[in-house]
Amino acid sequence: MKQKDKGAVLIFTVTDNGKVVDLSEAEKASLIIKSGGVVTTKNCTFHDRANGKIKYVVKEGDLDLAGTIHFEVEIKFDEGRRFTSRRITDYIEEKL
Repeated sequence: MKQKDKGAVLIFTVTDNGKVVDLSEAEKASLIIKSGGVVTTKNCTFHDRANGKIKYVVKEGDLDLAGTIHFEVEIKFDEGRRFTSRRITDYIEEKL
């Protein structure tokens, strides 16, 4: 991805110990983004619950800073159960 990109569709498959997590009973999916020392939480949509897929569409302002970016996916289930993914690291290229 490049600095200032928007509209990119990010699909994440939620797994636990290599096995897909069924999200049929999940209540909320979030993408936690850390860029430039700032942490923000974005709401995701469920793309394919049975196959553990969630989707986030990059919005204006999400990729303002070039450099390293970190993501974590957080899934909230009923009764307060919560699943947080391992950290995903990517690099946002500077726009020419």
